[in-house]
Amino acid sequence: MINKKTLSEQVAETIRDEIIAGKYNAGASLPTEPELADLFKVSRSVIRDAVRILFAWGLIRIEHGRGMYITESQENGLSQALLIALQRDKASVWDISEFERLLYPSLVELAAKNHKKEDTPKLLSAMENYLDAYTGLDNIKTIHERFLDLMFLLCKSSGNKVVIQIARPLLKLRNLNSWLDDDEISFEMVAEIERKSIEPIIKAVCSNNPSAARQAAEKALTLPPEAAESMKKTLIGEIVEIPLTLKSVIESE
Repeated sequence: MINKKTLSEQVAETIRDEIIAGKYNAGASLPTEPELADLFKVSRSVIRDAVRILFAWGLIRIEHGRGMYITESQENGLSQALLIALQRDKASVWDISEFERLLYPSLVELAAKNHKKEDTPKLLSAMENYLDAYTGLDNIKTIHERFLDLMFLLCKSSGNKVVIQIARPLLKLRNLNSWLDDDEISFEMVAEIERKSIEPIIKAVCSNNPSAARQAAEKALTLPPEAAESMKKTLIGEIVEIPLTLKSVIESE
């Protein structure tokens, strides 16, 4: 049987399979190019092309003068690729929000079914760390990072490996919202709004109550029509300008 793949592709696929099998752990260094050439009985040029393939797959990083290392995660590459694909397709913020409405209630329902009691302290701590970021740090970047940490732990509770892999890349697509009274709303007020939204979900998951988790998620995803319309008009990557005040939303609850 004739193998139509190039030698470089064959070498790259062999190394890829070894990484997947656990021969090389994240952060570990690969053998040098001369060592790989000797190992595979091929020329240095074949190895260089194989290295380019592995780099394109996001499996290795190259530190000039030091060597080649197995990447810790392909999350950033996946996030960037997904963002670019959606931007090229002129996707709106509503496309993300609508997808979230389809996925999130089922996700937290599954998390409530599969959550392990020993993971409860970590999940509750992540929730409090996220909410504390509003009142203690007033730092948007920190708030966003802690939100990702909390949602990632929630996804891990689901036990679904596909969900766990795509969780952060999908969450990173979320856009910032701008309300009419942003200058008048304190971080403490936003923290209280977030607590009312998130705490029932986390508590339902920790108590292994799937129906309560789903109900709380569906309530948290409720949006005023004006917000939904603004999202439909806003492209991914841009700030959503919502023609409402947060105060009016709070008072209507």
